[in-house]
Amino acid sequence: MTVEIQNNNLIARAVSAPVRPAQSNVAQVIKQEEKPDTFEKKPVAPKEPSKTSKIVNGILSTVLLIGSFFLPEIIFSRRAKAQINMLDKYKNFKPVIGDIITGQKQELLKNGKIKTTLESIKGKFKYNEILIMDGAKIKQRIITKKEQMPNGKFILRGMKSYKGDNLVDNAEIDKNEAKYLVKEFKRSVLKNKQCSTYVKRKGKEAEITKYFTGPKGEPVLRIRENNKQKENTVFLYANDICVGIDRQIVPKENPLNQYNLLTIPKAGINQKKYNLEVDGHQYDERLTQKLRENY
Repeated sequence: MTVEIQNNNLIARAVSAPVRPAQSNVAQVIKQEEKPDTFEKKPVAPKEPSKTSKIVNGILSTVLLIGSFFLPEIIFSRRAKAQINMLDKYKNFKPVIGDIITGQKQELLKNGKIKTTLESIKGKFKYNEILIMDGAKIKQRIITKKEQMPNGKFILRGMKSYKGDNLVDNAEIDKNEAKYLVKEFKRSVLKNKQCSTYVKRKGKEAEITKYFTGPKGEPVLRIRENNKQKENTVFLYANDICVGIDRQIVPKENPLNQYNLLTIPKAGINQKKYNLEVDGHQYDERLTQKLRENY
């Protein structure tokens, strides 16, 4: 199914509407009602407007095609040519996650940028496309894919983050992905209770991490290795709640000079360095019960 962009062009309304957006340093969050296959929001007749409702109405009236909106200097621009060029640029915009959008959320960030999150649910998978806009320009696009686990929670299966000044055209991104891609994440299932993650950052070597999980997909052990060291991380659980991690660091140059870094936020412990063989466990060993049950 294809969304009729030409007949539902909220960009034109946003550019031409004489709106005075509210001045505020506090982040604004606007949640639109979930409605598949359309981006249009029906107006509701307001009662006596309060200051808060005026702020919300001021922001909503500048919504872009995909839920973003322009800053005042764009809305009140006197340069008609620039407005026309902008409309031509955005009228063919299409979300990477498809035309059927099941949910939208917009946030006015404290730094003045606009964050729009689009959602598309297909079976047990949830796809999100996050757009970060600076003025009328999309500066960052983040595409994520999550899978619903048996316990109802979602686990990240894949993510790509793009940054640049020409992120409207999907074909341009596909053609020059190396130019715009700043981070990529993949989670692959190796076998029962085991998976691996692939993380590639621009200008750096890819990192591959192996995870051992519990019956519900929760991580209990992580093994990560790079050129300098090997890390064995145990996830600490109090019943079904992860309360912290215990990392064993094994330097490659001197494996005998290993040490642990303990983090349990609720207990006020952050990156506590200790030697397990000398100092012993620094927490109740029942927190590793999930690890012992599965491995």
